[in-house]
Amino acid sequence: MEHGWDKVIELTAETARRYRISALEPLLASCRAVAAQREINVAILGRFKAGKSSFLNHIFRRDLLPVGVVPVTAVVTEIDYGPKEKALVHFLDGHSEQTPVDSIRQFVAESENPDNVKRVANVKVELPAMENLRGLRFVDTPGLESALAHNTEASLHWLPNVGLALVAVSIDTPLSQHDIELLKSLRQYTPNISILLTKADLLDEAERAEALLFVREQLSRAGQIQQITKDQSVVQALIDAGLMTPEEAAHSSRRNVILKALGARDEIEPDLSRVALARGDHLLLCSDGLSNKVGEVEMCDIALKADTLNAACARLVALANKRGGEDNITVILARFDGAGLPALETTADRRILVEYL
Repeated sequence: MEHGWDKVIELTAETARRYRISALEPLLASCRAVAAQREINVAILGRFKAGKSSFLNHIFRRDLLPVGVVPVTAVVTEIDYGPKEKALVHFLDGHSEQTPVDSIRQFVAESENPDNVKRVANVKVELPAMENLRGLRFVDTPGLESALAHNTEASLHWLPNVGLALVAVSIDTPLSQHDIELLKSLRQYTPNISILLTKADLLDEAERAEALLFVREQLSRAGQIQQITKDQSVVQALIDAGLMTPEEAAHSSRRNVILKALGARDEIEPDLSRVALARGDHLLLCSDGLSNKVGEVEMCDIALKADTLNAACARLVALANKRGGEDNITVILARFDGAGLPALETTADRRILVEYL
């Protein structure tokens, strides 16, 4: 990549350090990684059985990657152009072995490498047939949300390397809450994210149009919620520093360790933020008893569709209790209105501003 981009990245990094914008650190790390490479990583991510490997096999015009009716891919596989066909297997202990391209299944398939017992870090494949796609490195990742936790961990661990992300979503089960959360996680590392709707041949034209409309509505709705505070916790500090993903934080033993609390010190330093409001915007204050059980997209959907603010609060608390309700559940919901606020063009522009207590 041109040297000029290095200067832009470092200028941005210096500005972020000066103004303590730690949230930019994961994205800057990804930019540095991309700038150091000659290829752009095009990662195919998504739930297991979403058709990621089948899509890439179609691009390669050969059955290179394993496919099946159960979770298949166990190891991250990178494919790009090379003058000669070859495959290199990198192991977690640092050594590498070359293998025939048609034999990579024994390292990347869950059936032949269960729980990654062979301790493979990744497999890199070079194909002369990729000459017309020089500069792009396609990355096949293990599916998310399967019962095989190590597959999900392998994909999430690779995320900081992404240059361009294609999130594969099966058109017969379009855009789950987990897909929305994955899209949010990806925004830490790249602004270049596209939805890849797979298995479209299973539906007729009318059904495809209906599915596309649903996906667009869900993506629009996901953009209507905005978190305006952050947890003053150890895990949030690690997320901001790029040392932990939100998914890892959710299961960390340190997730309850807080850095600021009332009564712990004689003086406190409150975090202040400014938000431009419009008529119809909502403010939701809640404890983690709610946010740990109810996703942001669900919060937004319930808050905007309920007949009254009280009804919305009641539904949110009931949903958190239904999913366990082990912790204190506190919810306060306010709606902004009045002639002193600018009007929205449509009701679809309403936002939910979330502040975690």
